[in-house]
Amino acid sequence: CGSKKSIEIDHCGEYEFADIVKIWYKEDSHKESEVVESNEPVYGSWKFTSSDVLTSWRTIHQKYAKLQALCRICHAKKTYQ
Repeated sequence: CGSKKSIEIDHCGEYEFADIVKIWYKEDSHKESEVVESNEPVYGSWKFTSSDVLTSWRTIHQKYAKLQALCRICHAKKTYQ
């Protein structure tokens, strides 16, 4: 749509966010208990149980993620349709 308001980052390309999470759990043998939803007001924020877990996630995410900027409305449409 071209809007520059309320920009969010979207996972695009071959791997969506949920795919990357599954790869991480499988490749690095992490468990869901090592990641908890944050109480921060930011959508989709995670807290990690240790710096090693965070480093592992960052490595996998950097390897597989392709990102694009979308307005909040377009991001929601793409994500939830």
